[in-house]
Amino acid sequence: VLESDQGYVIAGCSGVESNGYIFRRIVLTMMDLQGNQIWWKKYGEDFHNYYAGLMRGCIKTSDGGFTISGSIQDSIGNNGLLFHFDENGDSLWAMTYGDEQIPGFEGIIFDACVQLPDNGYLISGDCGVVYGNEDILLVRTDSLGNMIWYQTYGESEFVETGYSIAILPGGEFLVGFIKQNVYALNTADPGMLKVDSLGNEI
Repeated sequence: VLESDQGYVIAGCSGVESNGYIFRRIVLTMMDLQGNQIWWKKYGEDFHNYYAGLMRGCIKTSDGGFTISGSIQDSIGNNGLLFHFDENGDSLWAMTYGDEQIPGFEGIIFDACVQLPDNGYLISGDCGVVYGNEDILLVRTDSLGNMIWYQTYGESEFVETGYSIAILPGGEFLVGFIKQNVYALNTADPGMLKVDSLGNEI
């Protein structure tokens, strides 16, 4: 995320040793335009692994802070994660999205998010339907990450993941995704999904 003339904020994850184990933490760092580090923050708890989303997984928000979409992993599986920070990289709130919020699905991972005009969020990624079969997952939340609705899109015997989101005029959304056959995961096709303001496929 480019911080105007101040520098850059970068999100990712890093391994941290604790109690003889290595756990992955969310890392948020700010650098000036010459690449000198201004601050470095780590977040997470033992016995969980935290992963930031991909290149659209960290955004600057209207309050001057930052939001990261990603996932949290424990011994059971993956849940979706939305993490909000202030302008200094200090945590303000975190929300997780698992079977209680999105029943019938497992292995929820978020890769991209955008902030909406009402200061809520639209998050994209994927969720497991059956073993080896994953559908695009789209989640809309309010400004504090509380889920308003979710929708899934996909075909059987395919792994489909939403990697980017564009806000269109009239409240519609465009999701860029990748589609892979579960029997040929070394190949992938790009795709575009257009939905209305409630996530209904257009």
